[in-house]
Amino acid sequence: MTTLDGKKYAMNGCGVYTMMDIPSQNFTLQARTGRAETKKGTLTNATVFVGFAVVEGDYPMFQVTLSSTSNTMVLFADDLDVTNDFYAQDNYSSSTGYMNIRCENRNNVTTVVAVFPWGKAGVSIKVSLGVKSLKLEMEVDKSLQDRTRGLLGNLNINKNDEFQLQDGTVLSQNLTEADFLSVCQNICFAS
Repeated sequence: MTTLDGKKYAMNGCGVYTMMDIPSQNFTLQARTGRAETKKGTLTNATVFVGFAVVEGDYPMFQVTLSSTSNTMVLFADDLDVTNDFYAQDNYSSSTGYMNIRCENRNNVTTVVAVFPWGKAGVSIKVSLGVKSLKLEMEVDKSLQDRTRGLLGNLNINKNDEFQLQDGTVLSQNLTEADFLSVCQNICFAS
């Protein structure tokens, strides 16, 4: 995985995690991981992303999950299933007062793009299919520096303070993967 500041790290945990929390915007991006499968369908001990959800307060605004067949995405916006419309329209686009969703098709890859604008700042999320998994790309406005936390880190161009406890304590850069996962269960596990 790579943080917003570009720090690369490994995490192999199964569950629901807070990828990015922006308390000042009441915005949380959550991710669900599941066990990876081989091409023949055998479960492995590795994990992959199988779902993403944007939550505002306690309300899920936008959700993308891997379909049960692992070959399409299932999309919800404002509690409405928009999957069929998304795949039926080449240039699918939908907008509310706080979110814009559109379909991008490039190089035979279908991507859902969700943009959450707050005045001149905002967050853009791109989700596409991987091999029996989902891929995530993020763009976060620089005005949100030092306001993000979670598995995508503290956006501030400093790779040495990516992971912080809620009291502001910066985690050691030398944690083992097992130690990091243990800490993540405590600070990054979504309720």
